[in-house]
Amino acid sequence: MALMTSMRERMHVVLWALLILFLLSMTIGGLVGGANIIDQIFGRINPADAIGVVDGTTITPDEFIRAVNLRVEQYRSSGQDPDERLLHNIRNEVWENYIQDILVYQKIDEIGLTATDEEVLHHLRNNPPQFLLQDPTFLTDGVFDPAKYEQAINNPQGNEWVEIEQFMKNTYIPNYKLQQYIASSVVVTNDEVYNQYIKDNVDYTIEGIHVVGRKLQDEVAQPTDDELYTYYTEHLDEYNKDETRNIRYASWKKSPENIDTTRVYEEA
Repeated sequence: MALMTSMRERMHVVLWALLILFLLSMTIGGLVGGANIIDQIFGRINPADAIGVVDGTTITPDEFIRAVNLRVEQYRSSGQDPDERLLHNIRNEVWENYIQDILVYQKIDEIGLTATDEEVLHHLRNNPPQFLLQDPTFLTDGVFDPAKYEQAINNPQGNEWVEIEQFMKNTYIPNYKLQQYIASSVVVTNDEVYNQYIKDNVDYTIEGIHVVGRKLQDEVAQPTDDELYTYYTEHLDEYNKDETRNIRYASWKKSPENIDTTRVYEEA
């Protein structure tokens, strides 16, 4: 009972992380396909309605500001008041997360990755997310205690797991499946390995000639007999050859017959 009380007291830390992740995933899910494609193509998007468009998905100012404020409140809840430099970094981080999560969400939706209740329970038991592994509720001497964690899963005392289960079902497991899908589809062929080795280890020497098209004649004039004779007499060295002989000959293969082989055996 004391464990569940402690878990409830510390649940706000987990909820802050879940709120940020849920905000991004739910916002992205609601935005996909909701923008006017014609306006996006021709750039007729009101800056008051969108601060950016990622692969057809609009990011609204309200949603972006809310995500930034949630991240700021997370810092403040840990006792750190963000200054201007940290606020700038937070905005950049939220923006990068939006881009990544939009693309990931679209791919998950395209492939049709989902999670069942059985998969949620399996991952909670065998592959819990990092924020649960680091939650002080489940630590003993600063180290994750599987016994405490298992006790909390087996003895829920309310709805403290509802938000976590929804996060696992809608975000964590689909993302995990996408990573597995990508890892299984990455195959390097022997030809790719060979070509990369050649590219990295073989030096090339390339010789070329620059031909300017405008200096080439469209038609080549035919030389006269006199011009050919003049060229020949001026370049006799190029046509000088040593004495040669033409020989004609015939050859045939001379192989022993059976009678020849028999005679050799008899004489031996």
